[in-house]
Amino acid sequence: LGSGSACRSMFGGYVSWYKGASAKDQKVVREYDGSEFKLADLIFVLSSEKKLVGSTEAHDRAWSSPLFGPRLAIIEERHKQMLKAIHDKNFSQLGHLLELDALEMHAVIMTSKPPINYWDKNTANFVRWIREKRGEGTFEAYATIDAGPNVHVICKPEDGAKIIEEAQQRFSFETVIADELGDGPSITTKD
Repeated sequence: LGSGSACRSMFGGYVSWYKGASAKDQKVVREYDGSEFKLADLIFVLSSEKKLVGSTEAHDRAWSSPLFGPRLAIIEERHKQMLKAIHDKNFSQLGHLLELDALEMHAVIMTSKPPINYWDKNTANFVRWIREKRGEGTFEAYATIDAGPNVHVICKPEDGAKIIEEAQQRFSFETVIADELGDGPSITTKD
């Protein structure tokens, strides 16, 4: 009931959202605090226009995709692999898995009935560029895409400025939001 992004944001570090037999049985758990394995998320806003199909409707349509069943069948094993990569501080393995997972999610909604395509030409080109740069050894970074055209680039914090600088030479985007793994929400008061 509600936003997965919001529930995962209630704790700092690396957080899992576990399914349950009902909404009451779901659990959100901080698996690792992240203090020893910091990563950055560079959110390249390619378009801030409102999407034509909302996430709730996309979730409903996912069930009509022939790829959804196979995705559900591997999701628990994928989660275990991601937790192991975080535990081992294996950025290459974690990055591979998160990029693969994002692409599979979009394949599901692109094959739903009726299909949904959140990407635009810049999204595909940006993902291709990240993969090319990684293959060339320019930097190690991985792309994920939420329900929209914007690309999240997951990288080591020390590579963030270089990635932004190189992206500015190649792409036009509205803005980039540079974020890092945090400690979770906090409340401050004014005196």
